[in-house]
Amino acid sequence: MSAMDVFSAAIAYLKDHLLCIVRDRLPGIKDSDFVWVITVPAIWEDGARQFMRNAAIKAHFWEDFKDNNGKPGKRFNAETFAQDHKKQEELKKQIWLALEPETAALYCKFSQLQLIRNKAGVASTAPFTPKQKFLLVDLGGGTADIIAYEVMESNNLRELTEPNGGDWGGVTVDEAFWSLLKKICGDEAFVKFSTETTADFLDMRYQFELKKRTISLIPTDVTKIKVCSTLAGSYRERRGVKLDNDTIPMEDGIGYKRGHLELSSTVSLSLFEKPKHNIVEFLKHKYFLNRNIYDLDAIIMVGGFSASEVMKEAVKAAVTDMGIIVINPDDPILAVVKGAVLYGHNRMAIRERVLPYTYGISLRVPFDESIHPIDKKIFCSNRQTYVVEDVFQPFMRAGTHVVPGETFAKHTYRAVYYSANKATIEIYRTKNPKPSFVTDKGCSRVGNIELEIPNLKEIGSTLVDIKMSFGDIELTVEAKDHVSDHCIKSEFNFLA
Repeated sequence: MSAMDVFSAAIAYLKDHLLCIVRDRLPGIKDSDFVWVITVPAIWEDGARQFMRNAAIKAHFWEDFKDNNGKPGKRFNAETFAQDHKKQEELKKQIWLALEPETAALYCKFSQLQLIRNKAGVASTAPFTPKQKFLLVDLGGGTADIIAYEVMESNNLRELTEPNGGDWGGVTVDEAFWSLLKKICGDEAFVKFSTETTADFLDMRYQFELKKRTISLIPTDVTKIKVCSTLAGSYRERRGVKLDNDTIPMEDGIGYKRGHLELSSTVSLSLFEKPKHNIVEFLKHKYFLNRNIYDLDAIIMVGGFSASEVMKEAVKAAVTDMGIIVINPDDPILAVVKGAVLYGHNRMAIRERVLPYTYGISLRVPFDESIHPIDKKIFCSNRQTYVVEDVFQPFMRAGTHVVPGETFAKHTYRAVYYSANKATIEIYRTKNPKPSFVTDKGCSRVGNIELEIPNLKEIGSTLVDIKMSFGDIELTVEAKDHVSDHCIKSEFNFLA
């Protein structure tokens, strides 16, 4: 199966499961009554976000069937999907993307999270109030998403920084554990364990997923993880211990007892070094060294990995004596999901965002010796003049504060049509707010604006008015034929 089929099938299962439950309680409810909110990591690229939207749309075209043996299952109806364009357009309006740290921030903003003390010194909690600023640190399985917010007078939220983070989630601890297991049991035994005893391997993964959240900072604590006989035998052999021996004393912080691998506190904590170092160092350099700029009141930690005592204490230690409170909700794992429900009721609750990239196109312009490098000078025989190619013409610059439904960029471009009625404008982006050329370091082509003009009689070029919206999670585009002033079918394609 392709990745698209896997994701759309998974979403289809979750959708159908929810519909069964809801329809038992509300028999008259229809599919059109739902708004579906798909949460994605904030640091995901535009293409990954578009991929998830497409997967969510395709999820509505899976249907029940029975195979030749009468076994029930689901399959994707490609024929209906290809023909029912009306349903696809309706689904685009029903399916919303939301950034995981944004929905978590909404939940936390309205929850009783702010720690306050009255004159008697008694602590209590209350929702965040206008002008307060907090850093939302969403530590998930794969990624760490970090965004700073300020509560506005309207009680909505505005971003103070663009989404930041990296691949510093709980999976990095898993990878360190598997590397340790290979080291103590041998590569051959580990490969055999992971490929031939799949049930044991998956069980161990599940065990460790739960166990890593409870690993503490107490020096005398020992982490115990159940291992199958294959790995246990290999470990005994490498330690030079009899195969029937049920106990292997600790050596270098690693031992074995009654079917369980035992790790000392030092060894257990070493598994967290990579994500702990990356996250804390990033917070220090991005936010804490610029403390006067952001003036944070609190740090809120959400996501499954934030339940780890090791990670919580690492962040708390980094802000000691800064007057910044580190807050851990009672249900950090569900903060994103609960916030997504709030977001579904009010998309305008995130009132202002910071654009993380400069977006633009490549242009050919007349050569200007005062601003253009001489090595970019090219003679254009058609125009009988010197020009410069690959000039980065921005739509909107990185760092711009954008408002949903209000921040637009309008430009007129000459679109070249490669068939009777279709044209493509290539889109580039960069972190640099003032790029010169699309060939500069850090610039990359990320997709196209695809245009369609019906009844265009010949292939050629025409002027097109482009209007782009930058305030929402996904970039959107509208276009008009410059000559007829008629609307043109247009959309971003970041999967091209």
